[in-house]
Amino acid sequence: MTYGYITKNTRIRNGLKKDHAADARCISGNPPAVPLEAIYMQKAAGKRNRQIHKATIS
Repeated sequence: MTYGYITKNTRIRNGLKKDHAADARCISGNPPAVPLEAIYMQKAAGKRNRQIHKATIS
């Protein structure tokens, strides 16, 4: 858990620009880490059908 003023102070002391990735590095406690060139996206997929009554029986 952290607060915005702590993240801001860490970001300023390390000379990082204000963006989500830099804030994440400051919160993690490793601000000098070098970010990766690639960005990976994940898509959530449903696993079950929560519908109790279906229009058609399987």
